Amino acid sequence: MAALSSARSASASGIVAITASGSHVCLLNTSGGVQCFGRASAGANGDGTTEDRATPVDVVGLQSGIRQVIAGGEHTCAITDAGGAKCWGWNFPGEVGDGTNTMRLTPVNVLGLSSGVVSMTTGRHTSCALLTMTGVKCWGFNSNGQVGDGTITNRNVPTNVVGLANGVASIGGRRFHICAVMQDGSLKCWGSNVVGELGDGTFIDRSTPVDVQGLGTQVTAVAGGDHHTCAITVSGGLKCWGANSAGQLGDGEVCGAACASPADALVGGTVTQVAAGAQFSCVLLEDGDVQCWGAGFGGNTPAFVAGLDGPVKMIAATRFFACALTEAGSVQCWGALYTDTPATIVEAGTKPTPTPAQPTPPSVGGVSFPPPADDVRESRTPTLLTGSLAAVALAGFELFRRRRARRPR
Repeated sequence: MAALSSARSASASGIVAITASGSHVCLLNTSGGVQCFGRASAGANGDGTTEDRATPVDVVGLQSGIRQVIAGGEHTCAITDAGGAKCWGWNFPGEVGDGTNTMRLTPVNVLGLSSGVVSMTTGRHTSCALLTMTGVKCWGFNSNGQVGDGTITNRNVPTNVVGLANGVASIGGRRFHICAVMQDGSLKCWGSNVVGELGDGTFIDRSTPVDVQGLGTQVTAVAGGDHHTCAITVSGGLKCWGANSAGQLGDGEVCGAACASPADALVGGTVTQVAAGAQFSCVLLEDGDVQCWGAGFGGNTPAFVAGLDGPVKMIAATRFFACALTEAGSVQCWGALYTDTPATIVEAGTKPTPTPAQPTPPSVGGVSFPPPADDVRESRTPTLLTGSLAAVALAGFELFRRRRARRPR
């Protein structure tokens, strides 16, 4: 997913940034410490175990000194204050980047990246880093060319992305494709293109970056879903392309089930951040409101999310649910959960009430993980996670255990 970070401004709970992917979530606090929770069968929580966690646990060795944390499909990466990269979790295709293919339950240094890392992004089993010289390196799973080195060979050490030695402003990715916003505002993507998620007008996988059509030099940020991509424009609008079978492009399905070039998402305000899951998308608007759309999120047109604990300053998305960090310092999540709470994604174009009722956190049993897609029940009521960083409750994230037995590699 696109990397999430923020300045270390104080908040009530000490949380300054959230990041999510696969089925786990990580939090960055004011001290530069990292905690994670959710599914950890591959060690993505970084606590030295493969135990699923219903509440945040400290990532071993990262209680301070971290300025950005980035969740991947079944791994996680972090950037230190010194600009070094560390990763941990599932590593059989090499996404940890330590020159091995051994699963790592605690953070290890990424080879050759002890300094100079500006930001990172991740795919399902791929990692990428933007460097101070504005070039990009990627490593890990490369079946669709998502490492960007012109091959489909997995890499367990950072590898230069062809044609991106410099000139890159930011990067974003998800699952099997990666994108780079260039300093001139243009956008390039590479990797899987089975339903047009690269936006080059074709359905052909690309092992080196290609230009996204129709965007010119107006892009400021990018985020990827499983097989779709969305970009924020300089005017605060949103363009999306790729898979649209669940309405995840937010265009009212004007372009049909798949779009190989960008379409206008019908957002109701100025967009400042975008996050995407398997078949849904969410945006944070300039006024602190959030809109979502796609599978389990209200249909093919953006709709406001009600019940959030005040204005939002950051959003994140796993494959099946979304989370928000509010200005008050609370974290709330909603989406595909094992609960029958009524939906509170309100009608498209209708803003939520100024003082929504506070959601009541349900009691937490064990952690569970996503069943097959046709057996997921959705809750679109944001569930509040409260308390100090050390005691933030999962409070209703009953995340999805049955996928463990059928996890694809």
